Amino acid sequence: VPPIRQRVQAMAQDDQVEWYASSEDVETAACYRISVLTDRGWQAGEMSVLSFTLPREHAYAPGKREKLLELVDLFTERLSPFHGHVGLAAVSTYEQYLYQCDEMDVATRYLGLFIESPAIDVSQAHNGFKSVDWITFVGNSFVQRMGGVEVLGNLLRLQGVDFKETAAGLAIVAGPVPDIAPLEKGMPEQLTRINALLRPLRNGAFGSMGFAS
Repeated sequence: VPPIRQRVQAMAQDDQVEWYASSEDVETAACYRISVLTDRGWQAGEMSVLSFTLPREHAYAPGKREKLLELVDLFTERLSPFHGHVGLAAVSTYEQYLYQCDEMDVATRYLGLFIESPAIDVSQAHNGFKSVDWITFVGNSFVQRMGGVEVLGNLLRLQGVDFKETAAGLAIVAGPVPDIAPLEKGMPEQLTRINALLRPLRNGAFGSMGFAS
């Protein structure tokens, strides 16, 4: 099988890359996973999406967290994303729709947990992002909608929220490590502040949670 880089170079404008690599088979939720789905030339305005999964210790163990943040910086530098997020999420199998009821279960018990569906989310990604996360990346186009780097940066500082400016946009960080909370405790404070600030950029058109709704 030719390397994917070689195949991409030979692609026509309307061809698409759908790439999935996992540490497990397609019927098992994997600790390590990466997937890519690109747009086709005729899909005007739609996005490509890259998604990956790592064990949660990569967010909490200092040495592994440093490597995770380096990986995020690499993706940001190479891809210049429109928007993106990093944090705790419900991890499912390749056939994600089979376990959407379990995702709904944890989503209704914990606040701050991201429920992702890359193939569906990408269809609405050009209209705004689904939610905020531990790290919420806001691309330059969205930064300009908020008045530019200086305006958005000042708003974040006033709320005591850390952020990192890059050539592609702002990486907004909700604390040193990801935080979720049981429903009865309410949304973690930093996520609440970030959500309030970025609410104008969020997209409410994602509809249902599939079979779980």
